[in-house]
Amino acid sequence: MRIEIQEILQKSLQIRYFEERLLEEYKKGLIHGTIHTCIGQEIFPCILAEYTKNYFWFSNHRGHGHYIAKTDDFRGLASEILLKESAIAGGVGGSQHLKNLNFLSNGIQGGQTGIATGYSAQLLNNEEYSSVMFLGDGTLGTGHIYEAFNLAGIYNSKIIFVLEDNKIAQSTPSSRTFNGNIKDIVEGYNIDYVNCDSNNIQSMVDAAEFASTKTKGPVFIHLNTQRLSSHSKSDDNRKSEDIETLQKNDILNSKLNDGSLSYESEYIQNIKILFDEIINAENLQYIKPIKQSIEIEIKKDCPKNSDRFSEHINKSLHDFMEDNSNALILGEDIEDDPFNSGKVYGGAFKVTKGLSTKFPDRTLSMPISESGFTGFGTGLALRNQYVIIEIMFADFLSQNFDQIFHQITKIPSIYGSYINLPVLIRAAGFAGNGYGPTHSSSMENIFFGLPNLDIFVPNLFFDYENILRYFQASKSPMLLIEPKTLYTKKMSPEIYKEYNLENIEYTTTIEPKSRKPICTIFAYGPELDLIVSNLEYLAKEYEIYVNVFSPINISEVKTEIINELLNKSGSRLLNLNQSVLNSNIGNHWISEVLKNEQINYYNSNEITDWIPTGRSEKNVLLNSEKLIQMLDCIND
Repeated sequence: MRIEIQEILQKSLQIRYFEERLLEEYKKGLIHGTIHTCIGQEIFPCILAEYTKNYFWFSNHRGHGHYIAKTDDFRGLASEILLKESAIAGGVGGSQHLKNLNFLSNGIQGGQTGIATGYSAQLLNNEEYSSVMFLGDGTLGTGHIYEAFNLAGIYNSKIIFVLEDNKIAQSTPSSRTFNGNIKDIVEGYNIDYVNCDSNNIQSMVDAAEFASTKTKGPVFIHLNTQRLSSHSKSDDNRKSEDIETLQKNDILNSKLNDGSLSYESEYIQNIKILFDEIINAENLQYIKPIKQSIEIEIKKDCPKNSDRFSEHINKSLHDFMEDNSNALILGEDIEDDPFNSGKVYGGAFKVTKGLSTKFPDRTLSMPISESGFTGFGTGLALRNQYVIIEIMFADFLSQNFDQIFHQITKIPSIYGSYINLPVLIRAAGFAGNGYGPTHSSSMENIFFGLPNLDIFVPNLFFDYENILRYFQASKSPMLLIEPKTLYTKKMSPEIYKEYNLENIEYTTTIEPKSRKPICTIFAYGPELDLIVSNLEYLAKEYEIYVNVFSPINISEVKTEIINELLNKSGSRLLNLNQSVLNSNIGNHWISEVLKNEQINYYNSNEITDWIPTGRSEKNVLLNSEKLIQMLDCIND
């Protein structure tokens, strides 16, 4: 392939002028927030863009040059940063969060490496997906990128990793923030490594051509480059003489000095005119990106009693995979017989048993790499594939919190219009099995309140298929915490004959048929199971009857049903949960109730530290005796 170097240099100078104007407008007060320029690093993206026209580019906080090199959209980018009409991300993304047809950037350094790797993975015999991931040398201490390197090799991702090595990590020499040989590290993952220099045009052309002509598998381009401007705006703490040396060696400056490039040229004047037009354009008004509403008719009937909870989930997942040929399940140790020994494993709790046999190309065991394979799955979801990610224990969600917080929940709405992202994360949560402090949390209170994330807690009375149908229709991120103490229990256990149980929307309610309840109990997970198992005992031994409100979609706070139950029970409420120090979902719901209703009595069980191991956990968890004591207090 032949490229016109002069055109590359002219486009690179356009990018430089564009960013110099951004800095000027910032000083005038026309730009708010932050600006990270790529001045000195413009040429290679312009070269690479010529070789990767069909690649999806993933960029970072210093991504203006990447965006323009890939899209030629000077107007959309300037409008976005100046908050004017025609803004590419509706004024939501600003300088760092940009989206176009084949471009996505995020301000978290290296955070999208797993996503780019998953997007370009060669799965289901589909080789049309390829990606570029830009990294800075300041990112080399980030564990997520090494998880992504590993997955790129395992799943043969057609990805070009570009390390823009400008020798400075914000305000610190990168020699003090990275200890290692990146070439040896990359090649240790069986990734092809190639080196080039931004002051040597031919080396950059050769590197781009080599990377783009490789038919499969990852390539790592190590670009030795220089950042001529500050990290952000004017915060440059390097020696003046060092910056002067970089300026002298810069190709664009050399071309400006010898007259082969000029700021007076037509291609620069066009950018100047464009800037003047945008500055004088109408200011942009912020409009929140809205997800399209969905209506789903749920199965209200309780599931058949013949299945255990784990079997019911397994059948529901099987049907979902059967109905959606592009769906995948990712997780640790979820395959049936990876050793071909005849001994079937199928996941730590056997929920995925049989799926890898039935769907071998779509049920993938992942390394112990929660951050990496969560990002990997998110990249697949950007290809409009349904992705179900199993996290073995809910506690381990801490390992991929960054991917959920900065990527999964933000991608849908920070780019100006709502983006579908069908990622469902399943995890076994709650205490009761004696597994101890690192395997007994539920984590729903940690993630509650994040935009664009629906959190579900299933129970023994609600058809799991309803949750998957919600996921299928919404195509939006979901977190599903499955109470692991229920896995071995039968679905739809009998409840005391004096009670009615009903599934209303994504809520299970239990009410006495003819007796007045002394209170309403807010509970889900193991606490709901405890209450159900004690209804008959409470009635016969203490003549105590209660209403029970148990949300399945705990993140969508709707108070109509709980308000109705409260009114029937004298506005007395018990909030039962496993969260530590009252940081629980029930309190969030109750705060909404209090906007319109009065609560005459309130009490909550209390857990003040991490759940202990073995039999000791019984000392802190709610049990029948503690429940009776709490209810007796109401009667008194």
